[in-house]
Amino acid sequence: MTVANIRPLLGHEGRNSVADGSDCNGAVAEEPVWGGIFVPQCGAISALFQNMPAVPEEDGMPSEKKGPTLPQDLFFRLPAAGAPILQKYLDALPVEDRYAAFEPLVRKHWKWLCQAAPYLKFPKPKPVLEGQRVNIGIWVWRLTGDGIGRVMQLVANHYARDPMANVTLFISNDQAKKIDFVLHPNVTVVRVPSIGGGGGNWPELMEEYPQDVIICPEHYLVENMRNILLLKSLGIRVIAQEHNFILCRQPFTSLAGKFAHLLPLYSCCDAITCLSRVDLYKWCKKGLRNAVFLPNPPTFVPERVTPSSHLTKNILWVGRWTRWVKRPDLAIRVFAQVYEKVPDARLIMLGEHYNSAYYLECRRLADELGVGHAVDIVGFQRDMEPYYANGAVLLSTSRVEGCPMVAIEAKAHGVPVVSTSMPWVEVLQNGCIQTPQGDEVAMVEALVDLLQNSEKRRQLGEEGRRDIRANFSDDVVFAKYDDLIRAVLIGPGAVNELCASGPPLDSETLEDTLARAIEAWGK
Repeated sequence: MTVANIRPLLGHEGRNSVADGSDCNGAVAEEPVWGGIFVPQCGAISALFQNMPAVPEEDGMPSEKKGPTLPQDLFFRLPAAGAPILQKYLDALPVEDRYAAFEPLVRKHWKWLCQAAPYLKFPKPKPVLEGQRVNIGIWVWRLTGDGIGRVMQLVANHYARDPMANVTLFISNDQAKKIDFVLHPNVTVVRVPSIGGGGGNWPELMEEYPQDVIICPEHYLVENMRNILLLKSLGIRVIAQEHNFILCRQPFTSLAGKFAHLLPLYSCCDAITCLSRVDLYKWCKKGLRNAVFLPNPPTFVPERVTPSSHLTKNILWVGRWTRWVKRPDLAIRVFAQVYEKVPDARLIMLGEHYNSAYYLECRRLADELGVGHAVDIVGFQRDMEPYYANGAVLLSTSRVEGCPMVAIEAKAHGVPVVSTSMPWVEVLQNGCIQTPQGDEVAMVEALVDLLQNSEKRRQLGEEGRRDIRANFSDDVVFAKYDDLIRAVLIGPGAVNELCASGPPLDSETLEDTLARAIEAWGK
């Protein structure tokens, strides 16, 4: 097998089915506590806890025989010191019982195990022979109207069209009832119960739907970190996808805590993808050696869409209705000020909101500011092309992004972007006007200037289309995906070679960008 071409390596016989793995593992009994360790009532791990306090002899009955056990304070020890002890006891179990022992520990002690991962011995993946069909899996929490779900739909559909690949999409059973994005008929969808509620049985799932590599994009979910540990314990190749280094959310309360847990976990994955070179530089600076730059693929191909006519004054806002990250309320406040100077302007807001309390609050805000009649909230739309074709400018009020799909979509149509400052986001560096975080006046001025100058809109829009064609086209992005999957299937040496083959990272420029990013975030 060579690195030259992925096509001879991949193979597929189309499947079109929806599987339900909800019965793979039923509810577990309540777990007793002994010595500070939750002891699952499972015969497979009883060997780990044979050294429980002996039962006193009564009526001439002998006490229970003692045997090896995990120390009571194992998960209070440093992971580097405790991991070899845990490994010793896992190795003492029959191979077929080790997952049943490991899974409840991952459920309870996932933070400790993330840090202990580099010191554990995960099984080697099964080799993929030349000419053998490759099974590509994707674990995603949901496929409703957000960027991560959209990207995974595009990746799944890309490989589902390949005659040499099997594609399986594993989705949380809690979220499988609603899928907003259209999947290729060759994509097999498997519903996976939440590990927090008992957990899907990955060994059974991997036996029924064997996978050579699984892509895990939900970096911030506890569920995802647990699943990475469990999949690695089964010898499955894992490609983890990082969003951006500066985004810190629960369960991590600080960037230091995020790196402390994700860095050792990522080091045990077969590869990590970063959405920008700034993120790649940051992770490499922290010591990660299996990371590559891989932007999001485009939803629209610039050569196949109708470019914006730039004849309207429509301001587009696209995203999920989340108060802290996307901030649609900021878009309404900004538009109200724009409307005073450009009375024929309109704000068209697209994206899921499910009539939430926050959506209703934003709706009232538009009415209170006197622009309710000029704000059209149309919700989630599968077909976005008519809106972009009639859009004048895309407004992004996000506090933080990784590689925003909406900017890629807008620029593919020649629609310029006005965004809050995010100097680490590569897709915002061309065809976009970035305004300082927290500076509503600057954002209003940028929008008014573009709405009143159609030629400037065209010039900025064409700059964006050139950027998409050169750096974010299907050919560019999926060639990177093919290179990455090929390297992961070959082994660590090929991954290291791929990581080293990327363009050199200009530390001086990137350090400056990091400083500006942190400053912008602080504001």
